[in-house]
Amino acid sequence: MKSINFLSFLIFLPLSLSQNETIYCIYSNDEINGYTCELVLINPDGRDDFTRINGEHLENHSNRDVKRIMRGDYSDSTNFPSILCEKFFNTIRIDGYSIGIRKIDINSFGNCKDLEFLSLYDNEINEITEDAFTHNTKLNFLILVENKLNGLPANVFVPLTKLRTLYLQNNNLGYVSSSLFHSLVNLELLHLYDNNLRDLPGDTFVTLTKLQNLAISHNNLSQINPQWFNTLTSLEVLYLNSNNFREIPKNAFKNLQSLWILYLHENKLEDLPADIFTPLKNLVYLYINNNNLKVIHSDSFGQLPSLQSLQFYRNQVDQIDERFIDITGIKEIDGSFNPCIDRNEVIRDESPSRNEIRAALQRCFDNYRERQITTTTEEPQECKVDGLDERVCQLEREVESLKNENKEMRSKIDDLNARLKILEEKILSIKF
Repeated sequence: MKSINFLSFLIFLPLSLSQNETIYCIYSNDEINGYTCELVLINPDGRDDFTRINGEHLENHSNRDVKRIMRGDYSDSTNFPSILCEKFFNTIRIDGYSIGIRKIDINSFGNCKDLEFLSLYDNEINEITEDAFTHNTKLNFLILVENKLNGLPANVFVPLTKLRTLYLQNNNLGYVSSSLFHSLVNLELLHLYDNNLRDLPGDTFVTLTKLQNLAISHNNLSQINPQWFNTLTSLEVLYLNSNNFREIPKNAFKNLQSLWILYLHENKLEDLPADIFTPLKNLVYLYINNNNLKVIHSDSFGQLPSLQSLQFYRNQVDQIDERFIDITGIKEIDGSFNPCIDRNEVIRDESPSRNEIRAALQRCFDNYRERQITTTTEEPQECKVDGLDERVCQLEREVESLKNENKEMRSKIDDLNARLKILEEKILSIKF
């Protein structure tokens, strides 16, 4: 039956083109999406006064049976004519990609009150009115990827309390209102990457307690606001890569206990604060490659028992605290193209031994140890004061000297413990 419909469409097409505007449906039954209108929409001037939809229904079917409107070939329109939702009012899915739509308002989808899935990928949309989704309260999946959005009305998403997935990437958003996403209390995925964002208000994501996947990568953000993630206790995947971050504020990730993938690569990070990753008990994959890091301290990671993969290639790393290897469950390291690592010493086996990891990073460990010893043996500055102040200064120097001796002793103990573990592994490998 579909072939007959398509044949009639081919006969109809020359006539419709001569009339300049038309709406035509090729009907079919889709096992997954139900009764479908494959839409041919020729409306380059954006008319919204259509009175009929051309095309022949399948036997025993009518407008009320249409569940999906899917873009067909030859479509070209600057709007989504209101007649489509007026006639196909039971539609639950619209795939309106690559049509040329420029504007969305309340008339576009207002009569599709059961709509659950709306894809407007790769159009020319530069305006969405504040009331555009007023009647689409059942929507749970919205795709607005690759359009020309510069901004969005603060209340445009207020009706969409059931929305679970929102794709806004590949637009030109420079700023979003602090309340833009506040009504999306059931949102699980939000992608804002490849825009032109320079800043985000601290409470942008405050109500998104069910959010599992957040992408704000490939923007022009220069500072991480520690308030962004305070309430995101369900977050599992976080994309912060490809921005201009130079530092990570202390406690920025303190409430992200569910996080298991963190992307921080392609920024300008120069240092990692102590305990910055410590709260991330479920972190498995960490990407900090392509930054300006020089030293990897063990106290930046704390106890990360779940961490299996660390990518820190193409930094300026010349020192690594050897204790880092012992406090994580690391199984895969790529540290190529760093000063203290030969470019071929890349570990990517599923379960490399600790010896293999240490062999690849040994020069980094040695540099770190030497630097610590050099720091602890530096001569204290002379006291250039008289009387009681001089005595206080001398006592402070003695205390500092004792601290340094203690640090040096701890460093030696740590080194001995590390060597002892290597020997234990060798003994076990010989036995078994």
